[in-house]
Amino acid sequence: MATRHKRKIRPGIKIAGFFLLYALLMSAVSYGVFCGYRLLHRSPYFNIKHVEFEGASKRTEPALQAVFKEVKGKNLLTLNMNDYQNRALAHHWVSDVTLFRELPDTLRVHLKEKDPVGMCRLRDGVHLYDREGTLIDNVANAPMMTEQPILCGIREDCLQDDLLFGLNFLTELKDENLVFWSKVEEVDIHDRENIVAYSSAIHAPIFLGHAPIPGNLSRFLSIVDYINQNYSELEYIELGVPQQVVIMPRGGSW
Repeated sequence: MATRHKRKIRPGIKIAGFFLLYALLMSAVSYGVFCGYRLLHRSPYFNIKHVEFEGASKRTEPALQAVFKEVKGKNLLTLNMNDYQNRALAHHWVSDVTLFRELPDTLRVHLKEKDPVGMCRLRDGVHLYDREGTLIDNVANAPMMTEQPILCGIREDCLQDDLLFGLNFLTELKDENLVFWSKVEEVDIHDRENIVAYSSAIHAPIFLGHAPIPGNLSRFLSIVDYINQNYSELEYIELGVPQQVVIMPRGGSW
């Protein structure tokens, strides 16, 4: 009787078959991923319908709305976020911008505006600056910010140095006594050793020394009504001596 022999599959053929099966499987997976990717990025379900702003004020929101108006109808997943972030940062009032995708159809714009710490009078007008001495805007374009002291006495040849010194002084003044700061109209830093403030609280220059002295500002405010009632004309008020408020009537002397 003849014996039937099983045909043995060569190892090389087994390996080739395995790789062929693996290649077919990966092709199917890749095609599925490709189709899914194309579906997600072309589906109108992910078209932007809403753009919401956080941290924007009347100074920035109208301009930003104009920038982001064109994103409506674009796919949220394929939107070039860096491009629109940079365009928003180009606004002179904006210091930082972060964009968030909120599926399926909302783009959220979170921004931080620059914080003006003082107004500075220069030859070409009055300008707003932040704490780092960076120009923000001309006061004519931001009338809502005019209730701040104006820094003057700035030397054009030492502009940045004087700006930083003056803005830092205004910050110290505000931190020391907010009520006193709110009544100051101008601060002259021409003489850094004896800075002069002009206040709506009294019609006389107020000498502050080289830095606000703790306690003197509140002492002055506590007697300013008395000074106004009893001294019709004043040369100046001296607050640059620790624990003293010196009143110099017009025509008076030490």
